[in-house]
Amino acid sequence: MTRPDWTCDYGLAVVPRAALLLTLCDHESRFRMADWASTRREQILGRAA
Repeated sequence: MTRPDWTCDYGLAVVPRAALLLTLCDHESRFRMADWASTRREQILGRAA
């Protein structure tokens, strides 16, 4: 999870008596987070204006 060439996603599920942390890692990311983040930021700022 600390390797720079890996992409990891995390999930957390909580119920009254338990918590479950899911971790999934992939060596090659197919999802371009940087592209998505900048596009999403523009969408959010466009609505606020």
